[in-house]
Amino acid sequence: MSPETKTHFNRAIDEIDKRLGQECQLKFLKDGKADTSRNNLTVNAILRVRSPERSTLAGGRKQGWKGSVEGQKATLHISKSRYPDLKIVIGDKVLSEGHWYEVANVNTRDQLRLKVELNRS
Repeated sequence: MSPETKTHFNRAIDEIDKRLGQECQLKFLKDGKADTSRNNLTVNAILRVRSPERSTLAGGRKQGWKGSVEGQKATLHISKSRYPDLKIVIGDKVLSEGHWYEVANVNTRDQLRLKVELNRS
């Protein structure tokens, strides 16, 4: 991607984030405890939450009924140009609109955005 094209796309991403983005608090953890080498941060990013995809229901007349629903999954899209030094790892936490999510995967291959896969915790 040429520098001019990248600049154009980054401007477009900034506008999209202004309109559709929301504040998300990033809590950085290491082995389940606060990671002192990284300061917690609030970012403006786009959070897309999907409805649960699976549920199970089992039981019968002689058994008690049991049910479970897979936790909600979400994807957080963070601008690389706005947060160029941001390092997110699996196990970190994200708080947005009163809901906690745990980082399940981080895709850094995109040139313009970090794509962070989240599970609701």
